Amino acid sequence: MQEILNEKHRLKDYSWNFTENGEMRAYVTPTKLKELWFHTGTICNLRCPFCFEGSSPNNNRIEQLTLSDIKPFIEEALEIGVERFSFTGGEPFVNKEFIKILDYALNFKDCLVLTNATEPLLKNLDKIKSFANKPNKLTFRVSLDSYDETVHDKNRGKGKFKLSLELLKKIYEMGFDVSVASQASVNESISNINENFAKLFNQSGLLETMEIVSFVDLKRPGAAVKVPEITKAQLYSTKSDEEIENLMCSYSKMVLKKDGKVSVYACTLVDDDEQYDLGSTLKEAMQAKVSLKHHRCFICYSDGVSCSQLSSKIAKKQREEGMITKEAAVNKDDIKEYYGKVLKTKYDLKTSACCSTESVPDYVKSILLDIEEEILDKFYGCGSPIPLAVEGCTVIDLGCGTGRDAYILSRLVGENGKVIGVDMTDEQLDVAKKYIDLMTEKFGFKSPNIEFKKGYIEELDKLGIEDNSVDVVISNCVVNLSFDKSKLLKEIFRVLKPGGELYFSDVFASRRIPDELKTDPVLIGECIAGAFYIEDFRRAVSKLGYPDVRIVSSREIEINNPEIKQKVGMAKLYSRTVRVFKIEDLEDRCEDYGQVAIYLGTIPQEPNFFMLDDHHIFEKGKPMLVCGNTASMLSQTRYSKHFKVFGDRSTHYGLFDCGDDKQNNDEPKNACGC
Repeated sequence: MQEILNEKHRLKDYSWNFTENGEMRAYVTPTKLKELWFHTGTICNLRCPFCFEGSSPNNNRIEQLTLSDIKPFIEEALEIGVERFSFTGGEPFVNKEFIKILDYALNFKDCLVLTNATEPLLKNLDKIKSFANKPNKLTFRVSLDSYDETVHDKNRGKGKFKLSLELLKKIYEMGFDVSVASQASVNESISNINENFAKLFNQSGLLETMEIVSFVDLKRPGAAVKVPEITKAQLYSTKSDEEIENLMCSYSKMVLKKDGKVSVYACTLVDDDEQYDLGSTLKEAMQAKVSLKHHRCFICYSDGVSCSQLSSKIAKKQREEGMITKEAAVNKDDIKEYYGKVLKTKYDLKTSACCSTESVPDYVKSILLDIEEEILDKFYGCGSPIPLAVEGCTVIDLGCGTGRDAYILSRLVGENGKVIGVDMTDEQLDVAKKYIDLMTEKFGFKSPNIEFKKGYIEELDKLGIEDNSVDVVISNCVVNLSFDKSKLLKEIFRVLKPGGELYFSDVFASRRIPDELKTDPVLIGECIAGAFYIEDFRRAVSKLGYPDVRIVSSREIEINNPEIKQKVGMAKLYSRTVRVFKIEDLEDRCEDYGQVAIYLGTIPQEPNFFMLDDHHIFEKGKPMLVCGNTASMLSQTRYSKHFKVFGDRSTHYGLFDCGDDKQNNDEPKNACGC
């Protein structure tokens, strides 16, 4: 069977093998190498929360490339026509031999250096200046966590933002090309990144006419900006084998790393050992077959196309040529298999539906800095369902996975609070439980305030969770995976105390997902097939007696996988964070009783304003007219001690006016926009 498939259904340079569980996996053999990357080492002078390599000053992994390590590979690279050498880390300038390495490499080819542009670069400025006279061009790509100085310095250290800008300016003035590799797409809304970067750099006097774009090489003023070599649009418009081959990053890049020995690796990071180490020479690596299944590219990661996307493109072509795939009913065991064994980290997902790009508040970012990297890498979520004012509360995290959100809440509820994580997947829970003692120590607690239970989120009673015993229930992209959402919602409101809150992020659809898609294992695992139609969710909680659903944040999910996009059709998908309170007197419309609410500014994480939902933002000390439901949410819940609410329901004035009617400046402003 395998031989038949390989003969009849493979592209020119692709072959297919079966894994032990019968899954088909694509492999590719590189035929050309344009760029050789040198992973100079794993040590960095900083510890950033989004580091691909987990590098830090305290890293015990001290593998460092030396000049003698790289010389044979440079000689090989020249023989096979490599066009450029690139250097990454860790921080390359922490490597004591890096100046010698760079000096040697620039004798042969253009070089690119990825640096955080802090003290190690500063110490080497005089030596770097001499490289301007080298026969080949040197380009610097400087990484920034944010265009916002406060956010950047919170991650990297006080003063690091200004230092990086100053160093960028210096190396630019020396005559070197510069680019900016930014984590702003992780830290801020992506819609304003380019505009704000340009504004920031212009204000700094660094580059008067240069457009700043994350992960895009920048030329000197007046020159055109270089666009990424590979774009998603290019990938999905390709038709011929040759076109696909030309886009394949495994054909153009390889990485030299030292991990006990010096080896050549594929340009991707993988989560298993399969086909990762390609050999001890470039020529040997060029003969190796590279698996495309569990890879994510850390070179073209932000703007380019990942190997998994290309693999999907190839797989689609195979199916169009007649390859038969197994169709089967999906159950809870399939979900456990997908999240426990198929997915090794969040980078294996085929869409961004289960992978959060939502900006998180600064107080959450500071906690993320303390959370172990394995927890973060193997966590799946589509939002940031971390509510405020939870100190001393009991919180349940449904579908907690490796425990990222549960540990964030563990820190926020404090020693007098309690967090219970519930999940059905052993592999996920093993990671979560492994770090309980370490995280307790990091948070400075005398004893753990967190526990993890194995079970189904629809069966909290079987886990011993009593009626009216929980202050807050959260969930991050797991409600959609439930096969019995009605039972799940009943369980949630059973365990919530009066005044308690359901606060969760999930995938919602603009229309009901067709029944035939609800048995598709990939669509279920990718959090799409089970997505709630938002009006059906509102109706479901209304039947339980809680008719007022508040949307805290919402973003449309872009589906780039062409096969999945075709299946979903015209339905739009949204990642939304939603809150519902367990309050008995809520009405199904916003009614006006002449009530006014004032935020006292007493929540430590948000002293200046409080956001109830996307149209209720309360400024400290400012009176705001509110509807009856909002007044109840602020006076009958844990938020009551942070608000003053004036008025009652003794006099009714009709429907609450949610329009934009102008009022006198001395009158309380209407906070409701529902």
